Amino acid sequence: MIIFITVHKNLRKTNEIVKIAIQNLQVEKIYIISSKETLITNEELIYLKNKYPNKFFFYNHNSKGIKGAWIEAMKIAIQKDANFLIFENDIVPTNFFFEYAKSCFSIYKGKNKFFGLTGYSPNDKSKISDILKLNTFLIHRSSSWSFGSTPEIAKKFLRFIDVTKIDDIGKILMVNKSKIGKDIYEHYLLDQRENRYLIGYLWNAFTVSERGLWLYPSEHLVSCFGNDNFATNQPDDGVSIISKFDSIFFEDVEINYKPVENFSIIENKKLISHWNPGILKRIFMKFKKLISN
Repeated sequence: MIIFITVHKNLRKTNEIVKIAIQNLQVEKIYIISSKETLITNEELIYLKNKYPNKFFFYNHNSKGIKGAWIEAMKIAIQKDANFLIFENDIVPTNFFFEYAKSCFSIYKGKNKFFGLTGYSPNDKSKISDILKLNTFLIHRSSSWSFGSTPEIAKKFLRFIDVTKIDDIGKILMVNKSKIGKDIYEHYLLDQRENRYLIGYLWNAFTVSERGLWLYPSEHLVSCFGNDNFATNQPDDGVSIISKFDSIFFEDVEINYKPVENFSIIENKKLISHWNPGILKRIFMKFKKLISN
């Protein structure tokens, strides 16, 4: 299993991600994928690269933007014929997530509709009980807040974006709003000037058009810091998602892996509502935010 960390302009949580991944036995190789404008000069990262020359690599690319970095990562995974995880550098994984990802790749091997996994949970708050149990869900929506897939699916994705016009991406997102969430199409419309090529739009269009499925956990297995002052797609409200699985051992958790054959469009619709809340939930969330302030 290969790990990719995309870096654009600043390091954010890159050092923290590397230090967690480099000690994990499930991680075979780690690549920092950075743009040509972003040279890695951080002393700690250079030290780790020299200490682990066969595991930790810097990869500088000439492609455009974050989309280009993701495509470069997928090309490396295809060349190495390896399952892979991609972390934008505001997403910090737990060691538990690496064990979980390795297990998922094994359990869903050969399942054609399994397109990938994430450590992000479509739950508003943690429901961890004394008896540790993790449920999983399958939906048509992908997530860039930690992203895992296989070289076979990456090949299909690259073929898809080669033959699909960018205007057709919008059409796919529009007609499948009920399956992946109307918020994706709404954001796509707002991003017409600069970000219509965002990797998230492409992956969701690819996934839903191929009827692929993404596996989500019932709890956050990664921590997300995308709401800081470097954020571009999220508000700078200082609110982060912190995983409670940092100190939990994989062997201690009972995991219910959802069979692909048990995918339910009703459950898909229910989970999509996490990103597309109804009016009552929106009022409640606004009221809750006012109280907290």
